[in-house]
Amino acid sequence: MPPQIFKGCVLACAGSLPGQLTPENVKRWTTIRKGTFLRTFDDTVTHLLCTREQFEEQRCVKDTPVKKALDRGKNETKIFILHCDWFEFSASQNKKLPVGEYQLKDRWAYDTAKQREQRRIAQGNRNAERPNYINTNLFHVYRDRVGFYYQFPIHREDTDTGDEERYEITLWQSNALPHLYQCTVKHLRRKGDNRPSFLNFTPCAGKFWPQLKYMMDFFQKKTGIEWEDRVLCYNDESRPGKFIYTPPMGGKPVGTRISGDDAEECWRLNAQRRGLPWPTPVPENGGSATADECTIAGDAAEVLRQHQNNLDDADDDSDCKDEAMQSIHSSRYAEKDGNDDTEMTGIDSETDNRNMVEEKLTKDTDAHSLSSSQSSVGDSSIGDAGGLTPMTVDCSADELLGQMELDTTMEEVAVGQRSFIKDDKNLLARIDMAVAQARNRTHDAELALIEAERVLFGFAHAW
Repeated sequence: MPPQIFKGCVLACAGSLPGQLTPENVKRWTTIRKGTFLRTFDDTVTHLLCTREQFEEQRCVKDTPVKKALDRGKNETKIFILHCDWFEFSASQNKKLPVGEYQLKDRWAYDTAKQREQRRIAQGNRNAERPNYINTNLFHVYRDRVGFYYQFPIHREDTDTGDEERYEITLWQSNALPHLYQCTVKHLRRKGDNRPSFLNFTPCAGKFWPQLKYMMDFFQKKTGIEWEDRVLCYNDESRPGKFIYTPPMGGKPVGTRISGDDAEECWRLNAQRRGLPWPTPVPENGGSATADECTIAGDAAEVLRQHQNNLDDADDDSDCKDEAMQSIHSSRYAEKDGNDDTEMTGIDSETDNRNMVEEKLTKDTDAHSLSSSQSSVGDSSIGDAGGLTPMTVDCSADELLGQMELDTTMEEVAVGQRSFIKDDKNLLARIDMAVAQARNRTHDAELALIEAERVLFGFAHAW
């Protein structure tokens, strides 16, 4: 009589088992050892027998014995998913063997971890065959204090074949402290090249400045421009055959170590070098600015510069200054009356539209000049809000406020500028808020002057 090794055990099969382990034999061998065998899986099963293949096939398939057993295990219901060898060896030896080494769930997790480790070793071996490869498990892309990532491409297009040659330059920073740095270059000979070449300037990582120097020298050699001039010389067509670098746009950080005081200054100088207006106005349709829109923006900037030059010249002579201020006032009121007539008659031609833009810009500049002239009234100095030198006028604050007609003038300025900044909702919101604050606080002369100057200087720099 065989020992009762399966007493208290309820066995089931996940499918057909190999060899002599047919459902009839398994049931007979289990019964004579005081166990229970079920042909269908239910909640009373304590041991599920299957093969490795059945476990792999059923572990993710709904309503299969293996999947049900795994779900029961999540609910802390004790059930063993065992390889069929456990049953065969236990029955042949008449001894209930430990289930540890036969549990397919544990063996699957172990094998998965083992395969993952083997893949990691294989990847490491492939990396070892590339002496110029960086270990991304130990390094990450360096980012400077302004948020610019030092991983960028430079490209050059072959006009004969149409292929695009490309370099991807990266400055890496170690995860460990103290930080080490390494510069690498990835070279793609053509678009879609699946066998790129890699270049390291040093066999191992080092200090920051030497690696940055390698990167800047390589950049200068391939593009023909210094690293500091990457924004200033963007889209410069005077270097045929050289690689092209495109700096981040749309207000994104361009990095430190640039020519000029800041990125805004570099973009302005770049537009000046290329003969473009700065900044390019945003059209109503949200697309690229047309040639006519660029021309209008250029005319607006020229009108503003001419009026500012006239005021600067008048500042040297008090008599000339008074005449200039009086002419500004008279021209503003005359233009205001003329605009009322124009609005009633209507203007359709392109030439008249440009004239209207110039008239509005003239009024805006007059208001801007008045605001600047008030900045030192009563021996009180108001800061330079826009980088321009304020004027000094020998009159009282109340008289200046009366001359400005603060409500009307600022409303005209706001209306006149919407054709250039209508898509900038944030700027419009700030303008409206400043206008409201100045309008509500005109009883405080100094505060009203500050608000007016801020808004008008903002308009002057909105182009």
